[in-house]
Amino acid sequence: MTPAVVGRRVLGLVGVLAALYGGAVLTGEGQVVDASAFTGVARFDTVGVDPAGALREVAPLLALVVVVVMAVAALRRGRSRDVAAAVVIVGASFVAARALKAVLDRPYLGDNGYLDNTFPSGHAAGLTALLVAAVVLAPPSARTARLSVVLATVAAVGGYASVVSYAHRPSDVVGAVLVVAVVATVTVAVFGVDGPRGWPAWSWTAVGVAALVCLALLGVEQTMEPGVFDDVLQNIALSASVWLACLTCFLTTSPREREGVVSGQR
Repeated sequence: MTPAVVGRRVLGLVGVLAALYGGAVLTGEGQVVDASAFTGVARFDTVGVDPAGALREVAPLLALVVVVVMAVAALRRGRSRDVAAAVVIVGASFVAARALKAVLDRPYLGDNGYLDNTFPSGHAAGLTALLVAAVVLAPPSARTARLSVVLATVAAVGGYASVVSYAHRPSDVVGAVLVVAVVATVTVAVFGVDGPRGWPAWSWTAVGVAALVCLALLGVEQTMEPGVFDDVLQNIALSASVWLACLTCFLTTSPREREGVVSGQR
């Protein structure tokens, strides 16, 4: 990626992150919508909370084991640059998420979930960063859009588990993923590492349109009478938003040209 492309992507990601924080954390309406996810989750309390809590704790550990094994294999093949990039992505993402959580303020605008600031989620940042690192450590021929979609789905399931287990609001998870996206975009550019290739030319447009649809669904949901359909629609929109954020995290580390050409083994 050229510096201009990296700059545009980072500015775009930071802009979305700032808008998310401003809308979901600094406004009363945003806090209400964000915290209302817990109301929808509560309807499925008896079947979802305990498994989600276990998944939230176990998923990052399993991902860490896989990444360590991949890093050792990459080092044996002389791919020290890929390993260094992976280490920076994981370490810097986690530190950045923790630092933002400590620095950012959450004003009291009503009893909307936890009163303390939980934005962004450290667990979601750690899991997502590890999965992005897994793509960086994969053999160049395996760094495909298909692999990214699979890992983005894993990241989304693990991230939304924090919502289902009442550990975080949806904005915390999306914010964490955006932090990882910023770190990963800069890191792959600085280290000259190839991100996933093979994305269709319309990928960015599709993600943007889907994000707008999710926002529209949340807007419609807020006008509905409380009930099962209302809660299901809300969880669909919120979980889809998390998945789109995770997908963007992988998409933004890809080369600008997404014609599917795969680089050779270094």
